[in-house]
Amino acid sequence: MRRAYLALPLLLLSCGDSDLQKVAKGLQIAAESVGTLQTTVIEANKLALLTEDETRTTLEICVEINKAGKDAVAVTRGLVALDSTSKSQILTILTPVIKSVDAAVGRSMLIKNEDTRAKIRTILLTIQSALNSVQLIVGVT
Repeated sequence: MRRAYLALPLLLLSCGDSDLQKVAKGLQIAAESVGTLQTTVIEANKLALLTEDETRTTLEICVEINKAGKDAVAVTRGLVALDSTSKSQILTILTPVIKSVDAAVGRSMLIKNEDTRAKIRTILLTIQSALNSVQLIVGVT
């Protein structure tokens, strides 16, 4: 699932625009955090620390974040600077995902196992912060 983000380090090095670099970095942080979240959720499920429903719901959000990241990278690929069109496209891609992550942060409080809840919540908050930083750069609607 993380293959879509392999272009991010190259994007970071090749672009001169500060906003474009910040967007790429935010997407990279989100992608890396999704990988950590997937591993954490799968391991917690194996140990019966998460229900099947909690596991499924969280992994579905991971898929949603990965798809949005892939789509956002496709918009930025080849750009030297962010223009208003690319900002609008990125915002359109990320807005629903940010809402899903916000909801997941709230739902994470319902996880019964305290350690698992803390781990998952911390990762979700990292993803939320990364995506919110991208949202601020491209313009909040």
